[in-house]
Amino acid sequence: MWKLLVLALMALALAACEAEATPAAVVVPDTPTAAPSTATAAPPLRYGLLPNTEGFIAADERTQLAEFALVEQIQQTSDSILAQDAYDIIAGYGTYDGWERSATDQTVLLIVNTTLSPLDDPEIVDAIIQNSRAENLVRGLQSLGATADDSTQLNRETLRALLANKGYPDGIVLNTLLDPLPGFDAWTSQLADANVTLQTSQTVPDMQALLDAERFHLAFVNVSEAARAELIDAYGSEHVIELYTLPISYELRDSSISVTFTDTGWPIPQRTASTASVTPTPTS
Repeated sequence: MWKLLVLALMALALAACEAEATPAAVVVPDTPTAAPSTATAAPPLRYGLLPNTEGFIAADERTQLAEFALVEQIQQTSDSILAQDAYDIIAGYGTYDGWERSATDQTVLLIVNTTLSPLDDPEIVDAIIQNSRAENLVRGLQSLGATADDSTQLNRETLRALLANKGYPDGIVLNTLLDPLPGFDAWTSQLADANVTLQTSQTVPDMQALLDAERFHLAFVNVSEAARAELIDAYGSEHVIELYTLPISYELRDSSISVTFTDTGWPIPQRTASTASVTPTPTS
């Protein structure tokens, strides 16, 4: 009996002396790290406007172009412009060998509001229209590629005499809305020589202004085809007169550029292909 007791005590002593098991170390897997992208941002497009556009592009359209490119007004002569590669796209009035034509030419319209005196007199209206269509007006814009369907000889003396006989010996003053377009200064000068003074009340008029018959006698504008139809409905086709058309051309220096156009025909450049981006690959 006592032998059994001794064996039990020895078993308890051995159990107490055994080393406590060490827990296994926790293995934390490596966190995948993304390889850096090798994609590079394309440089901004550089957009050069020929010198003949200066002052003739409305502020809202220049802002629209600036959303897609760095727009600069070029001051050099055309010969130096065509020989240099500083720009991704160049645009301007006129036609040039190897350049593309805009999808839309600019058609300069004369709108005559006959509801206001003295333009409620058909003879005065006809004389003003004839002087506005004078050949030397278009001739002065030939360097820009201007064309006209019909034209007349300038007859300032006849208009001046007509106004005097109608009771306006000192001429008339007409409230005028205008877009900043080539030819306006020449048109203004032509009519001034015939004792017709154009008083500018608003530049870049919107359709609301053009449809407000109380605001103007004459308007010198370029509008969309839809707007033109609306003006004809308001004033009659005989009082919405096409004076001349100005072509817009552009040259692309980068094959990855595509273009759309503003309402008045200025090309809006966009890259069609960009540097391919690399998808980050996990590495252990």
